[in-house]
This record gives sequence, structure tokens and C-alpha cells, in this order.
Amino acid sequence: MTNEQLGKEGEQKIVDIVKEIEMELGIKVKTFGPVILFYYSIYGRVSCEIDHIFILNDLIILGETKNGKYKSLQYKNHVWNHLNGEITDNPIYQNNYHKNVFCSTFKICREKVITLELLLQYKSLQLKTQFVNDYVLGIDTIKDYLTLLFNYYNCHVENKEMVAICDKLKNYQYAYGSKINDHLKNLNRIKQIEEKTRTKDGYYRFKRTDSAKCEICNSYLSFDAGLELKRGNQRRTFEISLKCKNGHRILPRKDTRIGQTYGFSSVKVISLEKREGWGMEKQRTTIIDDFESLKKENLILKEQNKKILSNMKTFRKKVDEDIESLQETNLAMSNEIKQAEKEIGQYKHIIGKLYYKKNKE
Repeated sequence: MTNEQLGKEGEQKIVDIVKEIEMELGIKVKTFGPVILFYYSIYGRVSCEIDHIFILNDLIILGETKNGKYKSLQYKNHVWNHLNGEITDNPIYQNNYHKNVFCSTFKICREKVITLELLLQYKSLQLKTQFVNDYVLGIDTIKDYLTLLFNYYNCHVENKEMVAICDKLKNYQYAYGSKINDHLKNLNRIKQIEEKTRTKDGYYRFKRTDSAKCEICNSYLSFDAGLELKRGNQRRTFEISLKCKNGHRILPRKDTRIGQTYGFSSVKVISLEKREGWGMEKQRTTIIDDFESLKKENLILKEQNKKILSNMKTFRKKVDEDIESLQETNLAMSNEIKQAEKEIGQYKHIIGKLYYKKNKE
């Protein structure tokens, strides 16, 4: 099975889990996905595909499904490696990127949106990531936490802002089939550019939501749409450059004296957060956080009870030892008294302090 087939299978598993929860709770969750969103950045016209969108009355959940196995799950690495060596985007960064595009597109506060990375081939995962309002779930926790979220937050959407988003998402969902081919071509083009602009330490030079302006005319720059150049009989090479609408072009900076390429390090990046005027995203305490806190408190109480029981056992052991020691002492004293009484019985009182020992018969 290919990675793409595994991905589709994983997305369907999540759909099935949601249906199970709906039947068990007697609710209907407003579910959308996959949905493709288009926007503009330094990469030109860019698109992203969101696997699952769950709209509740005062909370939106974005889910990114992964059904593969990886060489390692390093949350802070920008890319992960499948066991077959194929490189894929780290779903944690991918989902955060999707969230920013979603919030920018629908003009919604980021604190109203949480992200879930759904790793179907893993269990016992670290829940929190480097991003706020973001959670990584394994196959052992996906259903439980989705049940918590759907049950705690109102699935009956009456909030006008959420209703409007639902109406727009219906159109995006309807258009998915006509957009998927453009999205896949676009994705391939962007990945080629990313590989060309990757830094020495393996990080991408530009986020997909970044933008930059021409220093000459102040218009926005974008990567040329993949220039494939052929020099004589040489094979085609994929060359890139940044260009503004007025034709000003920026090429990767090179130092021919030492053969060192500096890429586009001189370009001043404008982040999506800056363009939108966003500050630092605030942590939202969700039912997941409350549940985790209760679990920790319960664990602490269990440890405390365990310690108390251990102390009680130690105390009881000490009491039992003391009782046993007293019993042994009492027995010894009783034996001594009996022996003394026996010895006293061997004497007969004459007068005053005079006694004589009876003869044994």
C-alpha cells in the first residue's frame, strides 16, 4: 500500500470513529473535509489541504491524520522520514500552518481553533507540542478525547460566526474535486522550491505563509514558477529566483571566489502573523487540559495513598513486633513467677523470719 493509500485509509478511520461517537452520544457534529484553501505568499499562489474540520458552537477543531510509521517522532523536526526513507512534512508544523491559513482565510481568532495530530499507528504519545492549543493523539486516545470534546462543547451550532463559517465550508467542500489536481501540482512545485532554499541545518528558508517585498518598488515578491533551463546538451535543471510584478528579480546570492551559495538570506521575510497583526497566541484551557489535570491529580492521590498504606503497613508491623515482644516478656515473667512460687512452696514458716526447707518425699 502506498503512503497516499495509507493516508486515505487513515482519513476514513477518523470518519468512522466520529460516526461511532455520534451514535453513542446521540449527537450530530458539523464535519467538513478534506478542504483545500488557496492564498498568496512568497511561493505565489499556494494551497493547503485540511483533512478534518469539526465546528462546535464555540470551538473549531482541525485534524491532521497520519496513518504511516516513521523512523522517529521528533516533534521539533520540520520533516519526518517514513520507514521506506520517503520524506514527509511533520504533521505538527503542517497542522499549525493549516491553522494559520484557516484563521486568516475565515478571519477568526486563533484561540477559537485547536489542532489535533491523529497518529493512527502509535500509542502512548506525548500529548502537548511546541505549539499552544495543539495536541498529538494516538490510536489509544483519539476516540476518548474526541468524545470529550464533542460531549463538552455544544455540537448544536447557533453562534453566528460559526454558522457563517459552516456555510462557507460547504462551498469549499463542494469544490474539492475540481481543485485537487491544481493543489497536487502546486504542492509539487512548492516542494521543489523548498528543497532549493533549504538551509544547511535542514530547515526551510521560508514558511509557506511568508511574504517579502521588493526593495526597489515595494511590491510583493514571489518565486518564479519553476524555471527549467537547458544549456546545450546538459540535462534540465530547476532554477529559481524571486520576482516582483514590475520585473525586478532576485537571484540566489553566491560568492564565486569561495564557491559558497547563500541562497536568499538577504531577503527580509514578512510573516503571516505580522501581516495579520496577530500577537502571541494565548493558551486556551480545553476539556482535554482539565481531564489531563484530573489524571495527574488522581495519580498524585494514588501515590499519596500508596505512601499512606505503606506507612500504615510499616506502623502495623512495628505494633505487631512490639506486641509480640511484650507477649514474650510477659510469658518469661509469668514463668519466672511460677518458678518463684514453686521455690517458695518448698519452705515452711516457723516464726518471724525463720523458715525451713521441707524434705522432698
